[in-house]
Amino acid sequence: MRLSADERKVWEARVADQKKSGMSRRVWCQQHGVTTHQLIYWTQQFREDSKTEDICAFKPVQIVEQQTSCAEIDIHLNGARIQVQPGFDARTLSEVLKVVASAC
Repeated sequence: MRLSADERKVWEARVADQKKSGMSRRVWCQQHGVTTHQLIYWTQQFREDSKTEDICAFKPVQIVEQQTSCAEIDIHLNGARIQVQPGFDARTLSEVLKVVASAC
């Protein structure tokens, strides 16, 4: 269904008003003379539109210089000692920690 810009604004306002009202959809629709089906339909349409906008929109990013540590890290967990060297693989360390934690 194609809406004019004015009609779209009306439905966007209705959807927002219902959410802010704290009323159930059924009660809100009865009080505002629209069907629950219409409100649900337009709520879903605007949700889908916002998903598409999120996917298609450019998002700002901030590039942060990664600091490297030259120090070794010792982790003591459940009686085990794990030495982590600079340049370690985070995924491997995560798996090792899970195994050690679950062993005790």
